[in-house]
Amino acid sequence: MTRPAHIPSWPRLVLLAVFAAGCSGPSVEEAGTDYQEQAVRGRPTLVVSVTDETPAEFAFKVAGVPFVVANDRLHTILEGDLVVRDELWSGFAFYSVLPDISAFTQQDVYLFGRPSTERNFIHVMVERFCPTVRKQDDCDAAEQDALMLSSYAQLSPDWPVEPIAGLTPIKQTLGPGDDPASPVPWDDIYSIDDAFAAVGGGYISCSRPERLPVPHCEHRFIWRDVLRIKLTYKRSNVHEWAAIRAKSIQILDQLANREPGTDGMKTVYFPKDYNPTR
Repeated sequence: MTRPAHIPSWPRLVLLAVFAAGCSGPSVEEAGTDYQEQAVRGRPTLVVSVTDETPAEFAFKVAGVPFVVANDRLHTILEGDLVVRDELWSGFAFYSVLPDISAFTQQDVYLFGRPSTERNFIHVMVERFCPTVRKQDDCDAAEQDALMLSSYAQLSPDWPVEPIAGLTPIKQTLGPGDDPASPVPWDDIYSIDDAFAAVGGGYISCSRPERLPVPHCEHRFIWRDVLRIKLTYKRSNVHEWAAIRAKSIQILDQLANREPGTDGMKTVYFPKDYNPTR
């Protein structure tokens, strides 16, 4: 993972869930299957997990895109937007299992407690790249990416980058080395070659193997013009990046086109202001 503190993880989500429960009365587990909204920092909030025993599905919108996601995928905290009342404040995330990006089974759930070396998860983050307080026309995702990449270091011949088909190494992020005057690269940043960029575009950032025992990659791209997608998976999977992206987009399309109640599960519309007919 390119910046471990920024990647939602099982321990971090547990801490967030405890924080949410401590600040706002009964926890979701205590509330049973009703998934009562709680106010955390003023926002309507739900804590949803693949470990919840009762099947349910959650209907919400992000940047105007409707989603229906069952809790055999969701393992995240949902926060309602106080400006656009029937949307999420930022977005949502879900875990799945590679290579198929399949929904979780009870067999998979126990892997959350196992070391990273024993599991092959993908974490999919779906978030708006334009705040609800601004007009979409005022937000330029490509410009945001270019600005961020401009702060990264140029490639150094002293630190060769692993070749990956369809990707071109363009930058590196630097961290402290043994010599403070000579920082070492923490991550390799790849752009997506033109032949692939027409579908999704974006770039991929991978932790270097010598820095972490289990290095991960983050693949970021824009989807449906209003959402930023971030796929996080082990670097050992990066040579399959195009197939992983294609499958992820297929899953996202399914979640965005899913009709509530299709599988007979209880549908929780969130936030309470959510109006699926708009």
